[in-house]
Amino acid sequence: MCHPDCNSLSSSRRVWIEIDSQVLDALLCVTGFGLAPWRIRDVYFWFLWRLGRSEQTRHHGLYYLAYTHCQRFLQAPDLGTQLPDQEDRVTGTGRQICATFTSLWKMDFVV
Repeated sequence: MCHPDCNSLSSSRRVWIEIDSQVLDALLCVTGFGLAPWRIRDVYFWFLWRLGRSEQTRHHGLYYLAYTHCQRFLQAPDLGTQLPDQEDRVTGTGRQICATFTSLWKMDFVV
């Protein structure tokens, strides 16, 4: 691999390192560009939630973000500042949950 020298520009070692770095760069760029439409959509709904003029627009933005990220974001049912007590936390199936509701700043961080 080091013919004629390991530091030579035409050595096989340097050529393979360059090819490998190009392949890895392409793989990472494809995932970055491939997820761009969903990131743009999330930023749009984040702007609706944080900068919306009416309360209904803000509620719609947060609701859609919470629905989209439902595996990572547990939303309070009333969306108010007052969170319900532990015994009031019930899922849609009627089962009681032990997890606490996710803080809203964490949604900012995800988006």
